[in-house]
Amino acid sequence: MQIYQPSSGYRYNSDSIFLYQFIASFKPKGELLDVGCGVGIIALLLRRDFCFHPTLIDKQAKMIAYAHQNFEIHSTNVDIIRDDFALHAFDKKFDFIVSNPPFYHSDATQSQNEHINIARYAHHLPIETLIFKVKQLLKPQGWFIFCYDAKEIDTLLCTLKEAKINPVEIQFVHSKINRQ
Repeated sequence: MQIYQPSSGYRYNSDSIFLYQFIASFKPKGELLDVGCGVGIIALLLRRDFCFHPTLIDKQAKMIAYAHQNFEIHSTNVDIIRDDFALHAFDKKFDFIVSNPPFYHSDATQSQNEHINIARYAHHLPIETLIFKVKQLLKPQGWFIFCYDAKEIDTLLCTLKEAKINPVEIQFVHSKINRQ
């Protein structure tokens, strides 16, 4: 599969591949929303393997341009929205909402590259904002599948409970032997 992405700045990584594999185990169908889609890698891989209608949203014009290009070369019908997920007024609900959201805390040393900064640091899309908005957009019996920093499991579980989203399956991944 051919995928275009920027030669510098934020690019998809192993998190995207691990997340794709986890989502695939749920066999997505119906309406799927990819929040913070970047170049569209997750939805492209899923669309290759499953039958659903993808909607993608990202607030970065650069990422949206790559997502458009990637879906165009694979002749896949998709709705792509350039907007801030937290502020966007959606006109439908979704069977699956997936996301590889920014999860580094603002107290971490931040990249000066705007595209990387938006993609990595949680103040651009706080987890509480993401979860409560997702709750509004999920169809009954819908699935929210995302990845996040395992060190934040307490915050995640509390916020999911507050939003009345019941965690069904959690997978912990240690992607590099020499890093946390």
